[in-house]
Amino acid sequence: MSLMSDLAEIAAEQPQKIALITETSQMSYADLLDLIQRLDGPLAMKGLRPGHTLALDTSRAEFVIAAIFLASLRGLTLAVAPTLRCRDAGLIPDFSLVHKPDPALPRDTQIVVEPGWFSTPLRQRADYRGLGKDNARYAFQSSGSTGQPKLVIAEETEWRVAMAHAMSLGTDPQRGQRLLSTLAPTTNWAAGCNIETLLSGGSVVSLGAQSDRLLQYIDLYRIDTLATAPGMVPKILEMPQAGQYLASLRDAIFAGAVVSPALLDRFAKLTTARLHIDYGSTEVGVCFRAVYRPGTPQAPGHVGRLVRPDLEVLFCDDSLTPNPEATEGRIAFRRPAGQMRSYLRQSGPDASGAGFTHDGLFLPGDLMRREGEEYFILGRVKNIVNCGGNKYRLEDIAELLERAFPDSQMVPLIDTGADGLEAIALAYRAPEEIAPAAIAAALKPRFRGLALLRAQRLDAFPLTPTGKIDRRTLTELLAANT
Repeated sequence: MSLMSDLAEIAAEQPQKIALITETSQMSYADLLDLIQRLDGPLAMKGLRPGHTLALDTSRAEFVIAAIFLASLRGLTLAVAPTLRCRDAGLIPDFSLVHKPDPALPRDTQIVVEPGWFSTPLRQRADYRGLGKDNARYAFQSSGSTGQPKLVIAEETEWRVAMAHAMSLGTDPQRGQRLLSTLAPTTNWAAGCNIETLLSGGSVVSLGAQSDRLLQYIDLYRIDTLATAPGMVPKILEMPQAGQYLASLRDAIFAGAVVSPALLDRFAKLTTARLHIDYGSTEVGVCFRAVYRPGTPQAPGHVGRLVRPDLEVLFCDDSLTPNPEATEGRIAFRRPAGQMRSYLRQSGPDASGAGFTHDGLFLPGDLMRREGEEYFILGRVKNIVNCGGNKYRLEDIAELLERAFPDSQMVPLIDTGADGLEAIALAYRAPEEIAPAAIAAALKPRFRGLALLRAQRLDAFPLTPTGKIDRRTLTELLAANT
């Protein structure tokens, strides 16, 4: 059965049940099917056919969700990414769904969302039950294990298996019936949560600009499952009387980055919900999940147990050779009985050994160990800062800052803020002091969510015996001078 067929079956049973709520719209299951049909007609008239590629130049949740089901219906490759990003990655879409004409794109490949589509009544509603190709392909953006933006290709059947496990929270059968997500609907993780909730007959609330009002939405719509990034926890804790809005919450899922145990302990005082910490990536989906137990000592780096029976976990040595007996090393994943995802224009692992290998492994670039059924992160193979799920190369940060401030030498270092989230500290050499506000302003346009904890100007950098900058000593130096 395809995603589209399953949605149609559920919609036939509960056409008027709320499927999706955003800041600007509220849609029933019947409305969602109508939107899919309204997209299908103009796209078909433009010449969109099975096997074609459609890019989304929109991040509105209703269009992302509808396009995912439409791809299932027509056997499309859906790039959940802007057209120009697709082209940069080497993918040339056949068509692009846009809200207004884009002069940078070929006119005959643009399908502009027209207001008239929604004001004109449908002559006849389509019945999609039993339809769908079950061979759609989805391309999601990834910051990559190396911090380099990439497109990850997932087959419909594999993607569905992965997202079903991602939403299996181990509660009662009614779990996830009312999901609120503050994550961008174009991300693999958020899209999977949204689609799986709909396929279980539930309702989705997707917030963007009004994420700071999530407590009111949780209370108003009796949300039972919250999916958000760790960076949202400090904001919730700052909201007055936060606990009174969380009575309906049963599960809260945090994904994208490490979250501070101290923050989770404070959050747990506001709600009786179970707190889930997810580890995964766009390249493989959610892999590990830990249930956080407030007040219980937590081992450093604990990411929980494997929640994907379709995945095999391996440990590799520095030559990327799997060792079946090892319980520590470079973590790797593979699907013994199915298709792995892949990067568009895959060329094998990068210089650090992170990425997809030619024999079906994916290495995220993390060093891990296993104790029984529990897994723990020990560190990273390469210098990547993880800011709320956005991974940035330290080399790229340094390059941008050295362009912004000529005659400077920049050395960004991974650090952890008081909230337990990763950020950077900066050591630099320059003719004169640079205001931290100026540095932060230079970083903001390109490195979304990246926090600058401290910056210090030095006359010289400490060096290793081989003449390289001694980052460990430099980190200690900055910490001592804070």
